[in-house]
Amino acid sequence: DPTRLHGGFDRQPTLRILTKKPAVAGEDEVSRNPRSRSAKLRVAEKLP
Repeated sequence: DPTRLHGGFDRQPTLRILTKKPAVAGEDEVSRNPRSRSAKLRVAEKLP
């Protein structure tokens, strides 16, 4: 499953990715805050 990150060959996945692409700032946000241009928000859930 590509939405799970593995900890190694003999370990169970430790994270499940919840977003396919990172969230980025919109044009309005970038015009008000130029430093937000490089920000990328990724979401993952820690698995038991």
